[in-house]
Amino acid sequence: MHFRTLLVRVAALAAVATLAACSDEATTAPRQAAGENPIDASIDVTADSDASMERRGWFPTIPQTEAIRAREALRLGGPTQFGDVSSAAQTYPILYHGGPIMHSANKVVAIYWGPNTIYTNGPTPGTVGSGNNDYSLLGYFMRNIGQTPYWKINQDYTDAQGRGVPNALYYTRFWANASNPGTAPSDAAIRNMIKSGFWSKYAPDVSTIYTVFTGPGVNLGGKFGVTDGYCAYHSKFSYFSNGFNYIIKYAVMPYAASKAICTSNLIENKSPNDNLGVDAEVSALAHELVETVTDPQFNAWYDAQSPGQENADKCAWKFGSTYTTPNGAKANIKVGVKHFLVQQNWKIGSSRLFQIGCAMN
Repeated sequence: MHFRTLLVRVAALAAVATLAACSDEATTAPRQAAGENPIDASIDVTADSDASMERRGWFPTIPQTEAIRAREALRLGGPTQFGDVSSAAQTYPILYHGGPIMHSANKVVAIYWGPNTIYTNGPTPGTVGSGNNDYSLLGYFMRNIGQTPYWKINQDYTDAQGRGVPNALYYTRFWANASNPGTAPSDAAIRNMIKSGFWSKYAPDVSTIYTVFTGPGVNLGGKFGVTDGYCAYHSKFSYFSNGFNYIIKYAVMPYAASKAICTSNLIENKSPNDNLGVDAEVSALAHELVETVTDPQFNAWYDAQSPGQENADKCAWKFGSTYTTPNGAKANIKVGVKHFLVQQNWKIGSSRLFQIGCAMN
């Protein structure tokens, strides 16, 4: 979910080359048949009754991203053939596997979980309100990212009926949950917390992505910011209510700025908005959002690598061209009137056979 160009060290590759790959979700038989590993046993999923929740979409840490790309480059012929290990992802087009995409008017609900305000000017713990009343920079990003050329790339991703992802995303609601998440809430605890807000804080909705944010010091999901872990992830679960089965999509968003391997060195050197917390978080958030709308149930869009890479996986930690902001930082996208540094997204273009690759518009 974030991007930094680092030299790949032989020792680092030896330590991580055998790790489970960083693709975002793989709960279906086709994904597992392609070589996906089962979910890490250290993450508790037994407390949830949804048997379909077997694996989730991960935004990998920087070392894990490099290890995966190096492994694929070697498998396909080595760095001398492809020039750079980061080019391995470019060798595979992304493929449609028949599952649903999020083709309706898509929305975001933000859940800020913790007894203290997480981001500057963010909602006060214990409050609920409209996304328009989230005055944090993160709230601004969520309100405006769906109107950008970057988000429009998702329209390339269509379903069996030819419906694409709409060029819009609406930040509709927030809940500043003042309870203490603890130091390492499991994925099951995260899902139960999301469920606890249904009907009283927000409605269950199959076109909404429920994003969960925590502050520094919280190992959200159990493997945040470690070499073989993730910087964020997205997943799904079933929620039954009034005779209807809602397939709930959610994104788990730990505090990226608290882990160097989840923060670009470009951000570390200078934050585009002089707000390291949000400027580091938005790239991971963009990664999870574009993957959720194009592969919400882990059986729609991913490539032929083992394991399959979703659109944002193929561009993890890749920024493309950057420009200098008024405060001297680096950015690559203007969202509304503000500048951000956000990883690229995979653009299919007019041909599914000859795809464009990582792009910002």
